[in-house]
Amino acid sequence: MKKFVLRSLMLSLLGGAVAGCAAAPKSPMEVRLNRAAGARIAAEQCPAYGGYASAQKMLSDASKNAAEAKRLGATKEDYEKAKKNVNGAFMTTVFMVGQPAACNSIINQLAIGGTKSPEHSDEF
Repeated sequence: MKKFVLRSLMLSLLGGAVAGCAAAPKSPMEVRLNRAAGARIAAEQCPAYGGYASAQKMLSDASKNAAEAKRLGATKEDYEKAKKNVNGAFMTTVFMVGQPAACNSIINQLAIGGTKSPEHSDEF
C-alpha cells in the first residue's frame, strides 16, 4: 500500500512536468513547442499504447504544433531545447515510475492539454 501511495504521488508531481517541461511555459509559442516535443516523444517512446494509428496522430499533432510555434516565431534551436527538456522530464518519470506509467502520463497530459482546462471551462 505504501508503494502505491508513493507511486501515485510521484505520478501526480511528475505528470504535468512530462508534457509541459519542468517549468511552466510562459508564452503560447512555448506551449506549442512543448506540445510538439511531447507528442513526438510519445509517438517514439510509447507506440504500443494505441498502435500505429495513434503514433500517426501524435506525429501529426507534433507537426501542427511545431508549425504553429514557427508561426509564433520559434526557431529550430527553440524546438531542440523543448525536445531536450520534455525528454528529460519523460526519462525522469520513466526512472521513477517505469515506462508504462510514464507513457500513460505523457499521453494523458497531451490529451488534456488539447482541451479546455477545468479553470477555463464553461461547466460551472
